[in-house]
Amino acid sequence: GLGKRLSATRRETSVETAKQVSSVLEELGIPGAEFVIALKHQADDDGVPVDGKKIRAFADGFDLVEFLFSANPGETLLPIHKVASGGELSRLMLAIKTCMEGVSSVPTLIFDEIDAGVGGKAGQAIGEKLWQLSRNHQVLCVTHLASIAAMADTHFVVNKYEKAGRTYAEVAEVREDHRARELARMLSGTEVGVSLDHGRELLAAAKQYKQRARKTG
Repeated sequence: GLGKRLSATRRETSVETAKQVSSVLEELGIPGAEFVIALKHQADDDGVPVDGKKIRAFADGFDLVEFLFSANPGETLLPIHKVASGGELSRLMLAIKTCMEGVSSVPTLIFDEIDAGVGGKAGQAIGEKLWQLSRNHQVLCVTHLASIAAMADTHFVVNKYEKAGRTYAEVAEVREDHRARELARMLSGTEVGVSLDHGRELLAAAKQYKQRARKTG
């Protein structure tokens, strides 16, 4: 009885959660993406009888759970580890975390190369979602996209250099106009002119977004 009720609750919740995740994926630059949470049972001759069949019982119920994903309309849904690219996996994780924000207890979230294949409006949406998560989690993000970097509360730049035949990495925080110059470099490779103006605009827009979000809760 308890196992059947648990399965029924999971099926109901999984359908709604999958719809929400698919919707967020579209915002994050994967239009037409579909995410499905598939629940199935494993037959077992020595298992528990349920609806005329014997199935294996696990410590957390009867269900085996699999995440299925399709990045484009018309493509077959397959397990995410078989079809999703690195950038798609990062955005899928971001979408899931966004939808599960109210029940997630993970303190630190790390996103690497989440901007792969992304630009423009989608990059802005990703930056906003990451910042929203950062209000209740520590979020670390490696990115080459200026619109995402501009949304960070703290911005670090990583550089590599060679000395005495060895390669070293240097990490430094950038602030104020130094940060605008780094955003300009990310945009066009230069730190002056139109690119610098754009970097400053991105920082100003990010500041305004955060102020509005804080006021609305």
